[in-house]
Amino acid sequence: MTSWVRMGVVHPHGLRGELKLIFDNESSTLRWVGLSVRLAAKDGGRGRDVKVAKFRRSGAIGFLTLEGVEDRNAAEAIDGFTISIDRHDLPELGEDEVYLADLAGMDVEHAGARVGRVERVEIYPSANAIVIAIEGREVEVPLHPPYIEEVDLRARVVRVAHLEDLLAPIEDAAPSIDGGEAE
Repeated sequence: MTSWVRMGVVHPHGLRGELKLIFDNESSTLRWVGLSVRLAAKDGGRGRDVKVAKFRRSGAIGFLTLEGVEDRNAAEAIDGFTISIDRHDLPELGEDEVYLADLAGMDVEHAGARVGRVERVEIYPSANAIVIAIEGREVEVPLHPPYIEEVDLRARVVRVAHLEDLLAPIEDAAPSIDGGEAE
């Protein structure tokens, strides 16, 4: 498991270097001030570590000031960067909980057979999804029942159901515009 866990994406806010944080998990209750965080460009380049000087929250959005990011120009230089924290700074998980960052690289099983592995996790406003490579293409599996049966952290396996629904060709699943059968 990676030691850095992605928490969201930052964007400039205002003129004094403050950043708006779009959380991957809006319900996060992490105490940010004083934490060392890692900023990394979306292209996966090497990140840099900085300390959080100030943090405030407004609903589902966080606003933070990082040491060394003093003005709008410095904030714009890291626009769209991901922000991650060290795993040791995260709260303990409950029995049936998992950090999304831990899913990448896990094997995926369907009906008792290995069908692929988790390539990445996609974060959407409505539901998060794991992306698996299967049958020469990428398939997104929503991270909620009935599609996810179990996440076994010890075995590093995600067990999925109803995969056949997600693999159906789009033209077979979509109704025609006039409401009749698709051709």
